[in-house]
Amino acid sequence: MAALVTQTLEPIYDEGKGRDKFKLTFDWTSHTDGSVSGFSTDDGTFITQAISKILKGKEIVGAECTPGATTPTADYDVVINDANGVDLFGGALGDCSATVTKTSFPFDATVYGSKIITGALTPVVSNAGDTKTGSIVLFFE
Repeated sequence: MAALVTQTLEPIYDEGKGRDKFKLTFDWTSHTDGSVSGFSTDDGTFITQAISKILKGKEIVGAECTPGATTPTADYDVVINDANGVDLFGGALGDCSATVTKTSFPFDATVYGSKIITGALTPVVSNAGDTKTGSIVLFFE
């Protein structure tokens, strides 16, 4: 079976702050080899615009990786690559649990902190097991 992914972008209303915030959810089902890849925010749309265009210039501030109903193999790995192929979480989303949500902030190998989005984001899941499910939620300000 080929990997399947749906993308859902939701605005988060921040009363009185005047800043647009967003929650982007990737619901995934892994390929028979345990991987999920080959898609990016260029492939998803919100209303009529590519998700990449809406998020460009925003800051990514956090992520959650949650196992689905068909639980992935323990210690599966998630990478969120930016337009240059750099993992925005610097490996901090590795070894995700098969039973609980893992959260992290962007990390550059020395410091945690938000990162500016300059183009498409490409999530990659590996070692999840044959046709397992889960979700990745990214938060933007």
